[in-house]
Amino acid sequence: MEYDTPEKVAALGEMDPQLAEILKRMPLPAGRALVDAFLAKASEFTPSPETETEHIIQIPLRDGRLSPARVYHPPATARSDRSPLVVLIHGGGYCFGNNEQQAGTARAAAQLYGATCVAISYRLAPAHAFPAAPLDALDAASCSPAGRPAAR
Repeated sequence: MEYDTPEKVAALGEMDPQLAEILKRMPLPAGRALVDAFLAKASEFTPSPETETEHIIQIPLRDGRLSPARVYHPPATARSDRSPLVVLIHGGGYCFGNNEQQAGTARAAAQLYGATCVAISYRLAPAHAFPAAPLDALDAASCSPAGRPAAR
């Protein structure tokens, strides 16, 4: 389907009937808790390499909110003046997950490629209606690792 009219784009904010049925059987808080528990358990079996520094920054979004992002820096031995920047957006269909899901990938990329990795966050649906999540992701991905909006 092409999203070539405002009406078609606005329709993306309507809940899918199949998802509505699933949520009747398992409300989002329970589903999120299940997904979070699964991811936490899975991370025990896939230890990730350590990075030299990890910290959280707050990224300003277009609506004035601040969105937390996790920044992973490579070891000093892997850094160069031209180290790449990798921005990671977690999965979950804009309904589940968080930026901690990307910790293993971020640490590995930092160590293997000398990259600074930023794992961003976005507000989750349906508590935050479309287009909040994709706009949050776009704003965060467009920001510098220092937490300042990049030139657009």
